[in-house]
Amino acid sequence: MRRPFRASLASTPLVLEIVPPSRRASEKAVSNLVDRVRDAVGSSGRLDGLNLPQVLEENHQGQPFLRNMDPRDFVQRLGGDLGVDPIVNDVVAHMPSGPAFRRWVEESLDRFGLRSFVLVGGTNSRIRYPGPSVLEANRILRSVAEGHEDVALGNITIPDRENEVDRLVEKTQAGCDFFTTQVLFAAEPMATVLRAYGKRCAAQGLKPATVLLSFAPVSDFGSDALVPSLGRGFAVPTSGSARSEHRRGLSPQLRSRGADGARFPLLARGEISACRPCLNRMARFFARGRAPSSPARGGGIRTGKEDRDQWIVKCPKCGRIRESCRHVSRDDVRRIVRLLDAGVEVYQADDDHEAPEPHLHEPVRPVAQVVQPRYKMADIVLADQTKEGILDALAELRHKGLMYRRWGLKKVVKKTKGLSLLFAGPPGTGKTMAAEAISSELGRPMHVVNYAQLENMWVGETEKNIEQVFKAALDAGAVLFFDEADAVFQRRGVMATPWMNRDVNVLLSQMENYPGIVILATNLARVMDRALDRRIDIAVEFPLPDAPLRRKIYERLVPDEAPLAKGVDFDVLATKYLLSGGSILNVVRQAMRNSLRRGKRHRITMEDFTKAAEREMKKAALLSTDHLQEAPRRERLGGYA
Repeated sequence: MRRPFRASLASTPLVLEIVPPSRRASEKAVSNLVDRVRDAVGSSGRLDGLNLPQVLEENHQGQPFLRNMDPRDFVQRLGGDLGVDPIVNDVVAHMPSGPAFRRWVEESLDRFGLRSFVLVGGTNSRIRYPGPSVLEANRILRSVAEGHEDVALGNITIPDRENEVDRLVEKTQAGCDFFTTQVLFAAEPMATVLRAYGKRCAAQGLKPATVLLSFAPVSDFGSDALVPSLGRGFAVPTSGSARSEHRRGLSPQLRSRGADGARFPLLARGEISACRPCLNRMARFFARGRAPSSPARGGGIRTGKEDRDQWIVKCPKCGRIRESCRHVSRDDVRRIVRLLDAGVEVYQADDDHEAPEPHLHEPVRPVAQVVQPRYKMADIVLADQTKEGILDALAELRHKGLMYRRWGLKKVVKKTKGLSLLFAGPPGTGKTMAAEAISSELGRPMHVVNYAQLENMWVGETEKNIEQVFKAALDAGAVLFFDEADAVFQRRGVMATPWMNRDVNVLLSQMENYPGIVILATNLARVMDRALDRRIDIAVEFPLPDAPLRRKIYERLVPDEAPLAKGVDFDVLATKYLLSGGSILNVVRQAMRNSLRRGKRHRITMEDFTKAAEREMKKAALLSTDHLQEAPRRERLGGYA
């Protein structure tokens, strides 16, 4: 059984970093890398952790695209008998939302069995990232991992960043156990930060986190002629989550425990990947004068001393020359050099270029409307049996981790199980309000499906829209609500069209594997597909309210500020008129209109309520009348005069 990485933080942990393979790597290349990693771990002798960075890049709008395999998937490829605790990195700034990150943590703990994490944020003043900040992500992970004593939480530290000591203290207070560094070429900046960090922690009575130091074997990244002699390459991913270094060149004052109490153990990261060095620490971005492109070992361009003299570098964003800059990677330079060698002329793209027209099949409007819940459970009046079903659903949603992890339900239900509810009953009985109340009690938004945009005339587009609805709700951590669900979950059969049967098949399949919350509301439960019986976890009936409930609804819907006249008796109204909650609201509004027709100073009388209730009852009778039932009267026409 492998030793938890958290247990090694009290001593001097040694961590090896492995960059996951490219997402486009072949199966053979991935298998070879897995074998090399397992051999390296087995022959290392003493190793406390295996750090797996998340390598991604951003476009100018801040949208990420992953270059390499997800670290969690690579952990599974390495196998559970590796003998060392994997440390998974995640750039939380690019999570769709805080609830989405919470689900990521739950999956990492339960499904992947991970216990060590490094969380990284985003630092760009021009871009507003959708995910939580590092401090928020730390607190979310700590709350989800409550009860797991072996969970180790890490962040990164950058010594040359402004107010870095304040950042370290804040992250430590938010639950950080250890920090990792980027490539360090000099000891003094990091030593200065760590000394100040130790003194600040001592002044506040805060236990300092372990800092894992990473030093390159060279004085700067331009001295990469040493790299081939090491027998492996060095990669500096652009995500800022982790870096690759070697143990040489470590300054003696950073090897031992400092006088202020901060621990400075070593993070030695041997890079076992086909990646070559990027230029994040070298300001070589655009060439003035063509440099000969002699290929280096393993592919790529050579950047030795003779090549450096032929490159004049200036970053187009920050304007730095031959200084540290992270805007452009080495891969970008490789692409430019290959284009220049091919005789292609490269120009800067215009910022005001015309946006491409949307694809004909793309939906113009979103297929689900985001609704912020307006009601809570205390705002709605329901029968005891109906309220009991809703409280059952809330109990499972609030204690899902307890049921599946501590009580062992995860062993029985192998996949991540969501919760599906069916609200059935006459119109106006509070089904939509109850759905909003559930969203409000859970602190989540609600996505109401837009059927007009869901269906599409093009073959296959409706199925894509259905998948998009479920994915968008899951990413936002929202409650997915199908109002009038009988419109899309109608019963399949030979009388239905083939595309209708296909759409229902896709809906049922999505519900089967959806780990979130789905609520279906209908007035016609009998016409819905029978396959829903197994997929619905809790079915709640919303009957017409009885007389006591109708009285409560009257009292709830009539505001305290309304000028009621003496003699208004809600008991009489509730007993005499059998109405739903929605119809009672119509009665209250009509009674106010009756009063206003007499003048603003008149009070709302019992007669106003009675007339409004009679009118509401007639409206129900009007809607049930078939005005085409009588045959038109025929008369014989006389001759012309």
